[in-house]
Amino acid sequence: MKKILSIVLLASMLIGIIPFSANADDKGSLLPFTDVKADDWFYDAVEYSYNKGLFKGTNDEGTLFSPEKVMTRAQFATTLFRVASVDESSYAGATGFSDVPAGKWMSPAVKWAAEKGYVKGTGENKFNPTGALNRQQLATMLYRFVDESFDIGSVDDNALNAFEDSSDVAAWAKEAMIWITSVKLLNGNEKGLLVPQNNATRAQVAQILLNFNNVFEGTDSTGLVNSDLVFAINNIKYTEPKNVIFMIGDGMGFNIVEMTEHLYKDELYAGKLAMNHIPQLSTHTSYSQDNQTTDSAAGGTALATGFKTANGVIAMDPECTRDYKTTLELAAEKGKSTGIIATKSVTDATPASFTAHVNSRYEHELIARQQIEAMVDGELDLVLGGGRDYFTDGYNSDRLNRAVSAGQLYYSDNFEYSKNDELPMFGLYSSDAMDTYDEELPTLAEMTDLAIDKLSVDKNGFFLMVEGSQIDTFAHNNDLEKSAHECFEFDRAVAVVLDFIKNNPDTLLIITADHETGGLVIPEELDEVTANYYTYLTGSHSYRNVPVYAVGYGIEAIDKTNENVDLAIFVAGLLGEDDFGYKSENHNLIGSDDLTALAEANPYNSTIADDGIKISFGENGAEFAIPVELFNTSREDIKNARAIHIEFTNTSDRYVVVPSMYAGAALVDPHLEYLEPGEKQIISYILPSEGWNDYIFADVSEFGLYIAEPFFSFDPAENEIVMGDITVTNRNLDK
Repeated sequence: MKKILSIVLLASMLIGIIPFSANADDKGSLLPFTDVKADDWFYDAVEYSYNKGLFKGTNDEGTLFSPEKVMTRAQFATTLFRVASVDESSYAGATGFSDVPAGKWMSPAVKWAAEKGYVKGTGENKFNPTGALNRQQLATMLYRFVDESFDIGSVDDNALNAFEDSSDVAAWAKEAMIWITSVKLLNGNEKGLLVPQNNATRAQVAQILLNFNNVFEGTDSTGLVNSDLVFAINNIKYTEPKNVIFMIGDGMGFNIVEMTEHLYKDELYAGKLAMNHIPQLSTHTSYSQDNQTTDSAAGGTALATGFKTANGVIAMDPECTRDYKTTLELAAEKGKSTGIIATKSVTDATPASFTAHVNSRYEHELIARQQIEAMVDGELDLVLGGGRDYFTDGYNSDRLNRAVSAGQLYYSDNFEYSKNDELPMFGLYSSDAMDTYDEELPTLAEMTDLAIDKLSVDKNGFFLMVEGSQIDTFAHNNDLEKSAHECFEFDRAVAVVLDFIKNNPDTLLIITADHETGGLVIPEELDEVTANYYTYLTGSHSYRNVPVYAVGYGIEAIDKTNENVDLAIFVAGLLGEDDFGYKSENHNLIGSDDLTALAEANPYNSTIADDGIKISFGENGAEFAIPVELFNTSREDIKNARAIHIEFTNTSDRYVVVPSMYAGAALVDPHLEYLEPGEKQIISYILPSEGWNDYIFADVSEFGLYIAEPFFSFDPAENEIVMGDITVTNRNLDK
């Protein structure tokens, strides 16, 4: 997710240059530069840049700043490199430009800027590092840099028309110059000319950086998320992971994330949740082995083991005849420290799925016993959360006491005492679920911070699972306020993790949910009025897709519509285990040759479009038929169809409803209610479980898309949408 920069804020960042007011009276220069005086208009800007380490002197002694000297291309690339807090060693080696050899002072920055796409060469494998930086080059580099981490917002496509010399703007710089002039960052000179090829001085660039900082200053309520963190997360080079952090918001669907961000926007940096500053967002389907809608046991098992199982089962096959190895157990085998955190009982379904193997999620005492034994055996090092009674009452109390007495583990029910405990350690702070409104109890963020502090001492790295357990709890009661509070508290823990990753790029972070709870529907545009018109469709779980945020090495592999098992398989692969879990097969059903046949099957409401078929659902909600016999893949090849994924694009200038699907007589609702103008999404339809294992589509000869009654202000008569690729998820019958 990206931040939309307000024109009011950005207007202060003029490249004209208009500095913020500086009170230089009665102050002496604290800078080493002999050519920068306390009463110079650029003094504060140079002081800021120097103190932040963004600028250095221009002579060997470091005593000259050379404020009127023209900024070079390499110097500005290096400046952005420092703003992004990138480690120079991660960009050592050849730059790809013949005039910037490896080993020069500017080489890492030029290599980084080129790889990120902030700068491009000047032709013939040249970069021209000493070339003067002109206004259009500066605008372009800054535009690309900001756009990597933040949404730069809408622009006025006609902004350049106000300048007589707009034709002097190079084609490669036009997009950036339109942006920078439309938001009034770059104004004309005294003659009203744009002069895009005029050069920028070091003093002017220093002033830009100070204004830039003032625009982006501030933090979220954790005091952790700020511009430095956001730029770092988007710009550092990630290495093969030594550490793996898996964060699960129980019941956390897309809509509770969006609603939480709206409700808590005043406490968030740039109005965004920490997780929404993460550059990669994808999704996964959550159905279980035996049901269209998963529970937390089967959902947690899939995320932990790479295998789907029956609802209610913890890290075992559906028949409960064999255990599935978890990624936490795999990490322990690789010599890493391991831990789990939960705000409900640590024996609840999700944390249990990573640490135990039982035939029922309700076997809390047995799960607790297995967690104690795992800690004694050196497989589990840290457990923080609720559920104390399952360890201290009944038949587990003696086993826990013996382990503590023998020095095999530490145990505390007080968070302050836990800070002084050593690994392996239990910290159990409530009898069952923690009261996250109780200020006497630790927050999820505080427990996460403590866990990272304890586990990161291991030179081999660590595996940590963090669950925000009660997003789900309150969604079951359709209590939006409390569910959003839990999501906000979960996000505060995300901020703690991102702050750790900023200085530890050998860390992989995956944030997701085991399922969505409540079927929450929210208006297409949230404001103080519309936010009151939300709807819950159920008091239980839904089969909607859920978010997958990812930070770290190799995450491109999960930048797609995943199955929940794919995430565990991906993590295991990075831990060196290639044979882990079971991945489904995806078949492409509709190819380009079938588009005409589909259109002919729906002559009254479809036409061939550039990227698929444009469907007009019409005033009466006409159905769009998808005959199975048109599929490229023969029905015999599809042994156990579970999900159909359709790419939809809204090519109109208004919101449109995402259609539901009829599979025979069964109605399958989408995981998304609407698309914004211009938005493209892959929508997943989870087929009814009663049709599974029939070797075909449960004898369904035809599927149909249909616009159900909209919840809000949509007009079905105006609902047009372009349908693109269609794929189906298939699983072997015994998997």
